[in-house]
Amino acid sequence: MWLKPWLKLLLKGSCSLLFTSELLQQPELMAASAMALRCLAISALFAGCWSYVKHVKCGDTLGPSCHNAFDHATCSTGGACCHDDFHAWCCPEHYTCNGHHHGIGDCYSPQDDHGDACTCTQTEYEMIDMIPDGPVTVDSSWESDLSACCSPEDASCGVTQMQAKSNSQSVTWSDAAQVGSSMKYNVEVGPAFKLGFGFHAQETFTSGQTTTTSDGTPIQAKCTCTSAKCDESGSIYFLDYKTNLVSLSQPVKIRAKMCGETKTVKGMVKVHQYNGEFKCSIEKMKNWAQCQAKEGGR
Repeated sequence: MWLKPWLKLLLKGSCSLLFTSELLQQPELMAASAMALRCLAISALFAGCWSYVKHVKCGDTLGPSCHNAFDHATCSTGGACCHDDFHAWCCPEHYTCNGHHHGIGDCYSPQDDHGDACTCTQTEYEMIDMIPDGPVTVDSSWESDLSACCSPEDASCGVTQMQAKSNSQSVTWSDAAQVGSSMKYNVEVGPAFKLGFGFHAQETFTSGQTTTTSDGTPIQAKCTCTSAKCDESGSIYFLDYKTNLVSLSQPVKIRAKMCGETKTVKGMVKVHQYNGEFKCSIEKMKNWAQCQAKEGGR
């Protein structure tokens, strides 16, 4: 009679058939009863009668989900959902499943002891932030841009055109041996850089590398050999069109992380911007050969 309560508990809410101990006492029905019980157990599992022992929920729970017969896990955005035969767990962003849980934890962070549960896939540091670490320094310089050799007989000789000058920026850090010469940066979710001047975020920063930014400065260039400036007939004049470049620099502290480890290194941020100013320098030459030699040296 000891089988009767166990059978009723197994089949409750899952089946319309009730097996009794009297039924099982009939030898010809024993095999059929065993087969029926096995089928009912499998059917109950897939019909929703089974409930997971544990539901692991990590972070914002907007990432991947996974499960086995015992655990169900829902992970955070960017993470990885993992399971073995008995456990389900979540690895953080930049980590992949290693397939072995060992019961250490469920919602792993990069700082946790992952054992064999998660493996970091990062190969270079990710820049977290750049924090000002000193005052802004401003330098201004005139750069030779376009040049020409002219005579007073050709009043149209020189430079007359609209220019779109591109601005640029660079970041340099001191200890490349610690964090490498290149860093990734999450443009979409990374914090805005709070520097003393405008600076553009980009997906990859390479120490010491200057990159052109998306903004620019339109300049109407005009440097011609007019009669007021080139007044000696038969002479040769060298025309040098120059633009004004403003360079801003600021020391910073760069915070970078990889595989849960955060490091801080000193660095320098520079931007180079054209302010729209220009000037026309005219110099008298001895002959064409001297003028052309100077023009070629620019």
